[in-house]
Amino acid sequence: MKLKCSSLLFFITLLVSPLNIVWATGENSKNSVNAKSSLPTENSTTKSNSINKQDFPSLEPLFISREKSEEMTGQDIIRCALLFSECSEESENWKQAMKNYLSVEKKVKSEAVISLPPEERGEKVLSIMYENTINQYRENQTRLDTLLLNGTYNCVSSSILYAALARSAGLEVIGVKTPTHAFCTVLIDDKKIDVESTNPYGFNPGKKQILEKNENSTKYAVIPKKNYASSQDVSIKTLISLAGSNLTSAYIKENNYQKAVPMGITVYMFRGGESRWEVQDARDNFDTAALNYSILLGRKNQHLKALEWMNHVRETYGFSKKLSSDYSSLLYNAVSSLLNQGNSEKAEEIYNEHEEDLSEKDRATFQTMIFVCLTQEKLNTFDKNKDPEGALEYLLALYNKDQASIKETRQALDKWQEYYWLTIINDKSSEGKYMEAVEACNKALEYMKDNGKIKNAKSNALHNHDVTFHNMVAKYVNSGDYKAALKVLEKGLEENPQSQMLKNDIEKIKRAMK
Repeated sequence: MKLKCSSLLFFITLLVSPLNIVWATGENSKNSVNAKSSLPTENSTTKSNSINKQDFPSLEPLFISREKSEEMTGQDIIRCALLFSECSEESENWKQAMKNYLSVEKKVKSEAVISLPPEERGEKVLSIMYENTINQYRENQTRLDTLLLNGTYNCVSSSILYAALARSAGLEVIGVKTPTHAFCTVLIDDKKIDVESTNPYGFNPGKKQILEKNENSTKYAVIPKKNYASSQDVSIKTLISLAGSNLTSAYIKENNYQKAVPMGITVYMFRGGESRWEVQDARDNFDTAALNYSILLGRKNQHLKALEWMNHVRETYGFSKKLSSDYSSLLYNAVSSLLNQGNSEKAEEIYNEHEEDLSEKDRATFQTMIFVCLTQEKLNTFDKNKDPEGALEYLLALYNKDQASIKETRQALDKWQEYYWLTIINDKSSEGKYMEAVEACNKALEYMKDNGKIKNAKSNALHNHDVTFHNMVAKYVNSGDYKAALKVLEKGLEENPQSQMLKNDIEKIKRAMK
């Protein structure tokens, strides 16, 4: 009996198109999160001793930032973005990237820029960014260190850089996120001006930008203003963390959960204190990484380990609705794997440990599964001893158990009961004990009144009984000993008074005797 549960696969949407920072490095970290928290908290420093069990991915964030979005300076933004880009503070890349950024920041903080009206200043910041840093678009180039070192970018990395420079230039800026894109919005008085950071003329899309002007002509550029569906304003911290979300997604596609999970939890913790939907969005992404890792373990037939991993996540960060909805599948696979190995005792133990986590419907499913497998193991013993009567007696007693009230369990019991009745009936028929087979059929029909297979078996047994007696009298008839033939037929009719075949035979012999 093989029981399986299909696995679900999820992927995080990939966006294309301290500073109080504390590094947390696995079990050696001195700063971590509250192990029982279901949502990130800003000031938690309690370390959980339960994490990093075995070779599971770490559930500690790579770093923790306690800064609020509105307090972050341009340099704060860049530092956090570099950390999300997995650029180490001790590395040469970090030092050079920061040097390159500070060089550009100096330009946007110059008197010539700062003295400009806010709208002109926002446009100038974008221009300076392209003149000094950005040079080539690449769809998946999210890392900020790569942007600052060689100028390649995508919508996320360029938006983060613009947000940092705009802040340094004294502008109020936020992020905007769509399912497939990211950009910035500058807030000037009551006016919101979009900034398409992937284009040097992307400040206030839809507005004419003067490219070149002389005595005879003026050249303009107009970047169409797009109507992005499902766009949402996001905080600066959420904008920064999109770099981490993209890397999490990339690592999931590579099945690299040793990196995907810590990055996912870092994004989740980093957004603590932001709006509810921003925190939930990050939690969903982390849950995706956690679930997909459990699915990967399941594909390797490591179902118990997958369940242990999910319990591990729950111990540390609590269970979200998303994780809870798939938990029963993980438990099902773990219990099924044990049952398939013949380890029903352990399977029942695990189910009992997690029964409270299941819905009433799921409990019925598990109870049936375990009950059926335990019953099958017991029946195997009767089969080994060739004792169908003992198996049937055992089965009939089970109908009084509570589990028998569950529809699926009852169906399984009925199938087994049918099998053992037919086994007994066939055994007696094969020995020529047809009326004993008929008696067994009658007994079976007391329990299974409308069972067509048993009714058919009874009909066959009666027919075989009659044919046996019909054939027995042939030698007496052929030798002319009609009295002996009649005696045999009467005995057969006594056993089966309803036999039309034997009645006809008796009539024929009586006519022959006249």
